Amino acid sequence: MNTLPPDFPATASHEQRIARAHAITQNVVERYGANVIAVGVYGSTARETDEPYSDLEIVVVLHEAVEPRNLEYYFEGWKNEVNFVTPDDLLAEVYEVDIDWPLRGGQFIGVLPLYDPTGYWLYLEEIAANIPVEVLTEALREAIVDEYLEHWAKFRNARLRGDDNFSRWAAWTLVWDAVRIVGLANRVYYPSRARAVPLSLTLPLQPEGYAAFVSIFESGDLTDIAQLESLAGTLHAGLLEMAAEQGIVLQVAERLI
Repeated sequence: MNTLPPDFPATASHEQRIARAHAITQNVVERYGANVIAVGVYGSTARETDEPYSDLEIVVVLHEAVEPRNLEYYFEGWKNEVNFVTPDDLLAEVYEVDIDWPLRGGQFIGVLPLYDPTGYWLYLEEIAANIPVEVLTEALREAIVDEYLEHWAKFRNARLRGDDNFSRWAAWTLVWDAVRIVGLANRVYYPSRARAVPLSLTLPLQPEGYAAFVSIFESGDLTDIAQLESLAGTLHAGLLEMAAEQGIVLQVAERLI
């Protein structure tokens, strides 16, 4: 029977990741030649915030698509991810503004170029940084209606039936919805999931009760269900008030169908 070595996954330094990224880039350019538009590193390695167990994330932009589109593998004990995309693929992701935009959009800001003869990464960054306000506002409305309010209903149902365990899970979903909604409301990209919460707490536009609700999860003490329910209620009222202040209409005046 195959067994994993005791150091799997293995650690790697920032310098090791960058060295491997350059080696992968050289292989890609040699293999695909003129089909390659640009190659870059994104994620924590690009920001120089990578840690010993971080993976290496590379995106390759091609004129014409190739297969496989995504390679994810462990080599020498640590993970490598190489994504092969076309410009249309990337533009579709840039313009897909939804509740995950504060997380997904950040990957297009600050890509570390490894091969970029035409300045493609700066072009993409400029597009990502200039999403129209009206698009972001509509995405905020959809995030609240499509995601948050549905999860709020699940939390309330759990409280009505006295299901404390599921109430905690449902409340966690609410706080993660709120983190992303705050990012959308402030038109801010989060650099990573790990840094999303602390960054969100510094942003100027926050619903009332947001910081208190987040803090109880940061403390890890969810034993007091009554307190959790009270904090969730304050956040809920604050979020609806924030939406109203932004001119966002959540409830339609008449039945649509």
